[in-house]
Amino acid sequence: MRLNAVVEEGKTLILIPDPGKALVDGRLEPAWMDVFYNPRMEFNRDLSVVALQAYIQLYAPHKPVTVVEPLSATGVRGLRYALEVEDVGLVILNDIDENAYNTIKANIRLNRAESRVKVYKRDASSLMYTLRSEEPTPVLVVDLDPYGSPAPFADAALALVGHHGLLAATATDVAVLEGSKPVKAYRRYLARLRKTPQSKEVAVRALLGYIARVAGMHDKAIRPLLSYYADHYVRVYVLIERGARKADRVLQENLGYMVYCRSTGYAYLSSEPETCPWTGDPGLIVGPLWIGELWDPQYISKVIVLLETKYSYIATRKRCLGLMRVIEAESKIQRVIHQSIPTIASKILPMLPKKAALIEELRSMGYSASPTHFNGMGIRTDSGYEELVEAMRRATPTQN
Repeated sequence: MRLNAVVEEGKTLILIPDPGKALVDGRLEPAWMDVFYNPRMEFNRDLSVVALQAYIQLYAPHKPVTVVEPLSATGVRGLRYALEVEDVGLVILNDIDENAYNTIKANIRLNRAESRVKVYKRDASSLMYTLRSEEPTPVLVVDLDPYGSPAPFADAALALVGHHGLLAATATDVAVLEGSKPVKAYRRYLARLRKTPQSKEVAVRALLGYIARVAGMHDKAIRPLLSYYADHYVRVYVLIERGARKADRVLQENLGYMVYCRSTGYAYLSSEPETCPWTGDPGLIVGPLWIGELWDPQYISKVIVLLETKYSYIATRKRCLGLMRVIEAESKIQRVIHQSIPTIASKILPMLPKKAALIEELRSMGYSASPTHFNGMGIRTDSGYEELVEAMRRATPTQN
């Protein structure tokens, strides 16, 4: 294997195998490379750098922190953590693939990061279980970025992360999490998922619900700091806290279901499966899911400040800020699921109301309302179904 291409991300240089071998119709297909590298995930990695810095500044109980990335491929994400995030003391990279392992070593040398980065060639879960007993300093951060689902690695990761630590996880098996493959979803995430207009948010809540239950097995609780859906993946950042009683309380208060009423198009979160209270429709019951908060407003604000100051150099800064500002508005309306305007309007109205007009109408009625990043034609609001319908009628243009 020859490393004959150099990529720059942020302040980090990365050697990758010849990308010419992985071109399909002029487009790079990362899975065909000798070592996986996806340039389209630079946005994910850019935001990860800022998110880690925000966590360290707000919540890390001691500094410097140790970061473990057990599925490292080229090592680009972990090296960026070592080179671009303050108060990162040690980054542990790993990949069981021989080509990836050698690529990581070459990239560590290229960036002169030998004193701050270790590399292993081990099974990912085995390494995390081993580090739990071997590392003298508690590991505060684990970042799971697999090709597919993070579920097989969740137990080892949650066993490793220390008190007030951070677990970051990416899931690219979105067809499963969105409910398009219900049998596989139950096998992988122990949840009964079905495709609905809210599928992208369901994907986030299904992943969080699974992580919360696995954390509970270790007498640990989770608190989501940032959760989002972008491109072809779901990404979550959760704070981990120790304590069996706390884990019990978090699971009791934050695990439940989404009820989707097919006759109205309305969806809502509930602690128990139930029929639609407006129509008596038995509804489509989806879950169990995380029905608690998806975002920490203080954390979101810190990420925005860092994007505007320390990380103004990152390539996808404009897109990162756009996403975070939408989420900042959404974070003021938590513990509800977003509504699909076209779905509900198709049941009751001859025309589709404009989203901005509907949001303004809901606010004039005394309710909170905002756009949602999960759906370009969706809104997040704390109104009930009947109030939402009334607002939609008022916001719909009259026909002459």
